[in-house]
Amino acid sequence: MYVLYALSILIINPLGRSLGDIWTQPKIAVLITLCAYNLQIICEHKQVKLSTSWWVVAIAFVIFLEDCLVASILSPAGLVRSLVGHPLHRSGLVYWLLIVVFTLTNSLVLSIKPELLKQQIKGFIWGSVILAISIFPQIFHWTIDYTITNGHFYNGHILYSGIRKGYQPIGLYSHRGHAAFVLAAAAAGLLGSWKNKILTSRYLLFLPIIITALLLTQTRAAILALFAAIAFLVGDKRVVGISAIAALILIMSISTTRNIEGIPILNKLTSDRVWIWKMSKDAISENPFGYGMDGFTIAHPQMRNIKKEIIFTPYTKSHNLALDWAISIGISGCILYLLIFGYCFFTNKSPLLAVAIVYLIYTLTWFESGQFTHIAWWVLSLFNYEKNTNNFIFTADSTTSSSVESTARSRVPAKVKRIFRKVQAR
Repeated sequence: MYVLYALSILIINPLGRSLGDIWTQPKIAVLITLCAYNLQIICEHKQVKLSTSWWVVAIAFVIFLEDCLVASILSPAGLVRSLVGHPLHRSGLVYWLLIVVFTLTNSLVLSIKPELLKQQIKGFIWGSVILAISIFPQIFHWTIDYTITNGHFYNGHILYSGIRKGYQPIGLYSHRGHAAFVLAAAAAGLLGSWKNKILTSRYLLFLPIIITALLLTQTRAAILALFAAIAFLVGDKRVVGISAIAALILIMSISTTRNIEGIPILNKLTSDRVWIWKMSKDAISENPFGYGMDGFTIAHPQMRNIKKEIIFTPYTKSHNLALDWAISIGISGCILYLLIFGYCFFTNKSPLLAVAIVYLIYTLTWFESGQFTHIAWWVLSLFNYEKNTNNFIFTADSTTSSSVESTARSRVPAKVKRIFRKVQAR
């Protein structure tokens, strides 16, 4: 299992002919293997206790998948396109079926064999360290993409693999933004695991490597997400303030180095995401029931650029978690997804919760993808963690919970919290 979790971060197909073939499909193949491995462990264990919280998540996921199926059948692009998703991200209905199976089975596996949690974390951290190391050569020469056509151009500024200079440094992903999320999640997961005494202090030696690689990607959302996760873990108000100021300075410095001509300053600071969000909201208003999985390019196959010319849409997603789901499976499906996410988050007492914080902050201006979304749902699969706290060997003393964590939980609407706790207590 250690190796599988590392491979889910690292594996690529250097012989692939497209971005999806090279960077997405191999990682999904590892996810399939993880699901099979989890099912094998469950089948070998004669008696598996299914808690009430597990049933709540399972039933909610079934309804969610039914909603995805309806949106897929009604998709203007056809059922097959919605089943497989966008050619790059491959986060269609089939992928989300895998995510559901992985989330539910991993929750059961860790209740059967809690010692596997440490193996999973180590695999994730080691994979992320290798990812970080892979980024450094790309800083010196952007044509390095670790494929069989490494360094060869399709035309003057695009490699045969489809990588452009602006995508680099990508590490072992198709875009620097994807690699940045994994690095930020790894840093948060490492700190949370060390704080809860799952990993020894020696693992902190990896932090400078991971964080340096993260900064080299110049991905503002991932950097901000890591600062938020650190503040969440530390809980000191002074640290929160310093983190906020440092994040703001870093983000502004990165933003001022980007030159996007012909657009307003707000659009420039957000890399034109304001425009993408408006396009998404317009599409949702026209069809509140969704366009099918990975629905942004289905709703907007073409668009007008700043010169008012009609071009194929260069964007693959809405760059916002809620907008992406609303445009794909409708407003009701989006609400259901967020409820499942919220339940798994607010009933989660695992040492890896900071990784979910990174994911939430990151997807405010980015999106989900078959290359890395399994990382978030691996953490969220620990929604049964508190229930099985006596079974897990590696747990933190409840008195060490940070003040920010307590504050964050205290601000959840009281009725929602009572419902979650009532179900969890059964």
